[in-house]
Amino acid sequence: LRLYVLVTAFSELEAFIYSEGFARFASKPFSANPECIYDERIHLTNSSIQKEYWDDMDSDHPVRMAKDGGGNKIKLSWLWRRLGDQGVDTEDLWEQIKELCLKTLLVVDGSITPQPNSFEIF
Repeated sequence: LRLYVLVTAFSELEAFIYSEGFARFASKPFSANPECIYDERIHLTNSSIQKEYWDDMDSDHPVRMAKDGGGNKIKLSWLWRRLGDQGVDTEDLWEQIKELCLKTLLVVDGSITPQPNSFEIF
């Protein structure tokens, strides 16, 4: 997942998360089979690698079905709809993701130098 979090302050944490990120997919389904460990079609989602395997993707691959992300990416809104159709509680999932982002920011709080006239996107 690619998520965008805008942090405007760490001294009294203030951060905003953009709800429309994206997800990258590999061209082949994940496998933990040791014989597949070096198969970049399974384990790497870099666009520069996956574009080489576009023709290998099945018609039911999420990237082919979404048709709106470009390359091997799909919009999160499409992913949430698809997961919701499969019975996943996407509202709870989004809350867990936001909680993870918050915990991540709290962990680095002490190591970020204050920048009074700027902000960073993580």
